Amino acid sequence: MNQEAPMELAGSAWTLISFETDTGAIRASTEAPATLTFSPVGEQAGRISGSGGCNSYSGSYILTGDRLHIGPLASTQMICDPVVMEQEDRFFQALSTAERCELSQGELLIAYDGGTLRFAPNSALDSGSAQP
Repeated sequence: MNQEAPMELAGSAWTLISFETDTGAIRASTEAPATLTFSPVGEQAGRISGSGGCNSYSGSYILTGDRLHIGPLASTQMICDPVVMEQEDRFFQALSTAERCELSQGELLIAYDGGTLRFAPNSALDSGSAQP
């Protein structure tokens, strides 16, 4: 990991691209995207929120160097399509076991127990999401 400037995630927003495991990459749903937003510095500092694809969630995080700890997540309890629910369960489990993170080529990588979550910045996906 890069030891130059400390990583700053506060105020950033991301959309999940894929789950990467030792058995390969699993593309994230674009129909029901999972998102991750780090609250800006201020009153809500140290908080995350987003969508698992079906349910909204929130929680706390601590970033020390490249070490990332995400506290227990609270989420709504809606029931959605089974495929979306499967992705959401995998996403929430991955976040709850987050260990490290890094910014690489404009993407956020979060290593968790079992693989890596790969995120694109929300602005990059927004500009390229209009497909016929």
